[in-house]
Amino acid sequence: AAVADSAVVSVSTLNGQFAQAVARAPDSLALQDPDGREYSYVELNRMADSIAIGLQAQGVQPGSKVGLCAQRSAAAIAAILGVLKTGAAGLSLDPDYPAERLRTMLGVASPDVVLIEPGFVELLPQDQAQLSLDADVMSGTNEFIGPVVQADAAACVLFTSGSTGTPKGVVLGHGGLANYVSQLANETGLVSSGRVLQFASLNFDISIEEIFVALSSGATLVLREAGPVPSVREFLSFCETHKIS
Repeated sequence: AAVADSAVVSVSTLNGQFAQAVARAPDSLALQDPDGREYSYVELNRMADSIAIGLQAQGVQPGSKVGLCAQRSAAAIAAILGVLKTGAAGLSLDPDYPAERLRTMLGVASPDVVLIEPGFVELLPQDQAQLSLDADVMSGTNEFIGPVVQADAAACVLFTSGSTGTPKGVVLGHGGLANYVSQLANETGLVSSGRVLQFASLNFDISIEEIFVALSSGATLVLREAGPVPSVREFLSFCETHKIS
């Protein structure tokens, strides 16, 4: 029977919460992408491990910062997990942002490397180190044996809107985010049979709630396709069709 995952409260990192869910139910459905393709927890974890190995080969280690320039996809979610596995902090770079804003974010955050979808390479400065988020980097089968990530380690860098000046990067740590995710999962009563919609831009803090509340609880993360925000009627119809909790 599906039960609320109260055990996640004892795990102090986001990647630790995900690892716990993988160990608990590896064959459960973790993610459904915009095309309807489904990935189990063990499949998503294998993709994340492969990306983490690729990042490690690029010199990424605890304390590094890794950018991600990709549309909402299974690859992007696996990349977020892979970055966390290395002990690095993630920085989402929305490919729909103006080039000037992306350059500003890169200049402020100075990521060691950027994971990037092949179609967006031209958005990055030529001197920016990058790793292509393609089939090759995700197809490895080796388990990633990484560092023990501490609760006080940085998990991600989020940027303010910049409406009052230059956007500012804010570093968020694992401990606070993991505690928040645990509390939210428990308060909402999310169970492993639940389905959570990933709707927000990966640049926004609410995307952390959507992704990790689902993946720490053993639930299914359902990805909305990229593109304009749908009307209320279309949104409600999508939620009903995909049985969003």
